[in-house]
Amino acid sequence: MNKFGLFFIISSLIFAHSAHALERTEFSFSPFGRKSADKIVVSFLGKKFDPALDLLKENNAKDIEIKKIQDFFVKLYRSNSTGTKESILSIWAPAERAQVSKTMTQEYLDQNKSRFAAMTSLRLDSVIKYGDYYVCLLQTEFGNQLYPIKFTLKPIGDSLYLTNELNGDDFYDNVIHFLDYRREDSRR
Repeated sequence: MNKFGLFFIISSLIFAHSAHALERTEFSFSPFGRKSADKIVVSFLGKKFDPALDLLKENNAKDIEIKKIQDFFVKLYRSNSTGTKESILSIWAPAERAQVSKTMTQEYLDQNKSRFAAMTSLRLDSVIKYGDYYVCLLQTEFGNQLYPIKFTLKPIGDSLYLTNELNGDDFYDNVIHFLDYRREDSRR
């Protein structure tokens, strides 16, 4: 085997990644959903899952980064299922806990606990890496109905936390909000 062949094999092994690894991916848009040569394409580092990755089943993520996200959503589900203020606040970025705590009435906690108890699945559609953040577009299932939901995760040390830090960011508020709305509209 020549040096070029050996280099190719070693390079392939180094740069190989799982089917779940973050990669350059795209969402494309055309007027009123029609196929068009004048479509707009949004490209980002992330992953679209088809079919969506069921986060509440056995942890089946093949990529370390996606596994960490899946582990976070299992924790989110468990924290919200307990219904306690402390468990829910534990998944929020420490700097935001005081503000989030102000919105948590007992009525809110009871409704939230009931909502999570009724949830039959939580599926990851897409992950968008935006700066240091992960914007996760998910589907929740209640009975036979799917509902889109969006969460923004912030890495702090080796852990992930929910954050509202991107609220007010132009890209987040407009483009990512539109992607989330588009998913909801396509299911009607």
